[in-house]
Amino acid sequence: MQSLSVLSYRRIGLKIEASDAWVVGAEDMALDLAAGMLYISAYDRRRTSPGGIYRLPLAALEQDTDVFVVSEVSSDLDRQIRPHGMCLLKAQNLSLLFVINRVDAGGGRLQPVIEGFEIAADRMAPIQAPIDLPELANANDLIALGRDHLLVTSDRMHASGLRRLLHDALNFPAGSVIELRRGKPRPIIKGLRFANGIAVDGKRLYVAATRARAIRAGHSLR
Repeated sequence: MQSLSVLSYRRIGLKIEASDAWVVGAEDMALDLAAGMLYISAYDRRRTSPGGIYRLPLAALEQDTDVFVVSEVSSDLDRQIRPHGMCLLKAQNLSLLFVINRVDAGGGRLQPVIEGFEIAADRMAPIQAPIDLPELANANDLIALGRDHLLVTSDRMHASGLRRLLHDALNFPAGSVIELRRGKPRPIIKGLRFANGIAVDGKRLYVAATRARAIRAGHSLR
């Protein structure tokens, strides 16, 4: 197994434009190199308030500061958003953002669904109905291979209850990768210890197995 090292890093704060509020609970990032933008999903899990999706110009990162101002692109949505993993897809001159959103399922439970948005200027608009499936009960991260073709990591097998507690305590390899084609799910990788981040390089798939402290690499996509 090849080891990786980090040459340097710095901790930064993100302040929301035209507000005294700060971004709390950053979950994921999506990079748009063509537009020079970085999109950030955030949700403060310690509070019941909704989260948001923010953008930061990449050029701003050249500034000698530890505080950067971001603009919220999800503020005009007609529903609350508690975003988790997300990814950006460039398709037919459109910038499409796919987001795992935790919606209120009642009884204090949050149910992950997948939502798709078109980003234009500093706003985002839905392009499809949310994908809500039992197989997505533990959706963590995703990547879009096409508008109707997604790969989603599922960190656990069970969303709640005793079996989830036992699996967590025993570090049971119950994570997986689910392929969604036109909304139809199909597992393509199983037996991962807490499947988390996911990336594709050409036809090769890379998945982070957090509790195994490893990255599973080399799965070939058809």
